[in-house]
Amino acid sequence: MPSQPRFQDTGRDSFFGALAYERVLQRYQGHFLVHLERLIDWEAAGEQLLRLYKGRGRVGRPPYPPVLVLKMLFLSYLYNVSERAVEEIADVNLLAKWFLGLAVDEAPPDHSTLTAFKARLLEANNWLILQELFDQVIHTAQAKGLQFGELQLLDSVHTLADVNNAKERERQENGRPPRDPGATVGHKGRRRVVGPDGRATMREITFHGYKTRTAQNTATGLVTSVHVTRGSAADNKAFPAVREHDRDLGLPVRAYGGDKAYDDTDIYARLEEEGLESAIVLRRQRTQKKDRN
Repeated sequence: MPSQPRFQDTGRDSFFGALAYERVLQRYQGHFLVHLERLIDWEAAGEQLLRLYKGRGRVGRPPYPPVLVLKMLFLSYLYNVSERAVEEIADVNLLAKWFLGLAVDEAPPDHSTLTAFKARLLEANNWLILQELFDQVIHTAQAKGLQFGELQLLDSVHTLADVNNAKERERQENGRPPRDPGATVGHKGRRRVVGPDGRATMREITFHGYKTRTAQNTATGLVTSVHVTRGSAADNKAFPAVREHDRDLGLPVRAYGGDKAYDDTDIYARLEEEGLESAIVLRRQRTQKKDRN
């Protein structure tokens, strides 16, 4: 077995992988991808991602460098395009090719490679590798002198499970297990809904899936912590995990803000224990008298 991992040749060290880009880079020195390539330690990220490969690139056919695949997925997110579309971008856009480490005449990995890579990330706790990479980005920003503010904003977003609800009910009625056992029904509160007849009614809005809780630094706009739960979990119960991660990052936090979903006595108690302040929106029952007395 080789002592070092082997990867498919991307032509990075060839004439078309270095010199051919020089004049293009001179014209786009301030481009976001140029700054990003030079700011992040991508090689260190690649070493961590090797854990996703059986044999860590030392057995079987040489795989694509994991950093190349990660960067393609990043471009897919950055430009809000599908994996098929990002394959084309990586083949025709010169700056994207340079960012990926591909020679001008080299073809990128196809979309099926990206799909398989994402599937590996979803296995067991492999997603924690991404958490480590995101934390490194925060630490790099701090080391480069980025000043984080003292206020963190709490928020949550729901994600629908990839299931057909009607077919899911039929599956369970027939004694078959749910397609996505981790997903649960969550409530988003009552909303004013206008029906086909033009009449407005108040309805309970529900969804089947998951909730992602985030903490965003208001001074930088960077999301520092992410915590995913089932859809039925209350927002306030996720706060301890979010706060613990912010604390581990060493952020200079003095206060947390958020909408009324985070108006919770347990949260206030935790903040008080750490000497932190609250900028959370209060519910009406905390600010309005319930009767004349």
